[in-house]
Amino acid sequence: MTVSLDGPLCHCGNHGCLEALTSRWAIERDIRLALKSGKKTIVTKLNDGKLNMIKSRILKEALNKNDAVVKAVMTKVAVALGKTAVSLNHAFNPQAIIFGGGVIKGCGHFILPIVIKEVAADPFFKKFNTCRILPSQLGDDATILGAVRLVQEP
Repeated sequence: MTVSLDGPLCHCGNHGCLEALTSRWAIERDIRLALKSGKKTIVTKLNDGKLNMIKSRILKEALNKNDAVVKAVMTKVAVALGKTAVSLNHAFNPQAIIFGGGVIKGCGHFILPIVIKEVAADPFFKKFNTCRILPSQLGDDATILGAVRLVQEP
């Protein structure tokens, strides 16, 4: 799903995909870019100096320790998710949008309030919006459970 026409390159070859703006690999990329520009982050220490893969638990710990780089990157992610939720709300007017995955599981406490704020600020739905923003209750098992459910249907 393209959400920013001039956004960063995605693994799929397009630019500005939601994946390229909000996935864990995009978060890792942005943290590495911040370090290259001279910013300091506790992530380096928490992750034993390795920056090729930064697990969600490390991001959660950095947020809990009020790390400025991780807060800035995660705020950018949350705003992008919020703007995407607004677009989905305009297109489909769903009762709820459910966010899942490891980043939400670890950092949803930080991300989802920002997403909710973005959706609530939408002038079109401001007075009568009923779309709820929720974390998945299925965690990382959501995809496989959805696939099993599809196979079970006649």
